[in-house]
Amino acid sequence: MEGRLNLAVQRAREIAALMQEGALDGLSIGFRTVSAKPGADGSRRLLGIDLWEISVVTFPMQPSARASPDAGPEAIRGLARIVAPARFRAA
Repeated sequence: MEGRLNLAVQRAREIAALMQEGALDGLSIGFRTVSAKPGADGSRRLLGIDLWEISVVTFPMQPSARASPDAGPEAIRGLARIVAPARFRAA
C-alpha cells in the first residue's frame, strides 16, 4: 500500500510536518470483514477484507500499525501483510 498527502491542502502540510518530526505515525485502518475463521487460541483470522480507509492517527489500536514519511515499498508491504496476510500469502 502506498499513500500520498495532497500538499495543496493546509491540513495535509500540517500532517506531513508532524510525520517528519516523528510526532504522528499511527494508522487507523478501517475495513469490513468479508470472511474470517476462529483461531485455536480464540483469536479471529481475517481471510478477506474490504478496505475502506486508512487514516493517520496519534494512537493506533494496533501497535504495529505505523506510518513513516520515509517508508519504502518493503515497509509498506510488511504493513499490508499484517493487515491482510491471506491475500499476500497467495501472491
